[in-house]
Amino acid sequence: MKIYVDLDDVIADTVSSFLVIGRERFGQNVQYQEVDSFDLSTTLRLEPAAYEQFMKIAHEPATLLRIEPIAGAKEVIARCQERGDEIVVATGRPSYCAEASSQWLFDHGFIGTKLLFVDKYAHSRDDSLSTVVPLELIPEMEFDIAIEDSPDVAKYLAGLMPRRVVLVSRPWNRYVFTSNPQLPLLAADTWEEISARIEELRR
Repeated sequence: MKIYVDLDDVIADTVSSFLVIGRERFGQNVQYQEVDSFDLSTTLRLEPAAYEQFMKIAHEPATLLRIEPIAGAKEVIARCQERGDEIVVATGRPSYCAEASSQWLFDHGFIGTKLLFVDKYAHSRDDSLSTVVPLELIPEMEFDIAIEDSPDVAKYLAGLMPRRVVLVSRPWNRYVFTSNPQLPLLAADTWEEISARIEELRR
């Protein structure tokens, strides 16, 4: 199988790390379960200039390398690789994060994965990295399953890959299934549940 796995908040606990920056550098004490929007500028109540500064700090190599992995991600991905699956780690980070992102994957044992930069949020239209892939081209890459936490990206992909997109439960996407239970999305809370979804699709 060819498996698309989002990086931030699917295998890397990025929001937890970013909340520390918000608290220590910007005085915004927001708890993880209070992050009810994918737009951190809204959650952290930051004006545009402050948010720009926040994002610059958040994407510094030293910041990215301090992010902790999500429990269970490495083990499940390793099991998939043992079965011959191709793991593509997709990220909407700016492409200047390529070196730090690759180093993070190596440091945390995600060996043999491929890192793919995807223009998920329209901030990469003028990106200098020519290999940034437009989101609309992802279906052409023939993934068997996609694992995402972004509600908008997951819904978009599910429209093109029905019943083959896993939305990993996070505070900022908890509304998705309650607001539209008919969406062709698969749900998972943990990496063991993600593993079960992968095996269901393998059969």
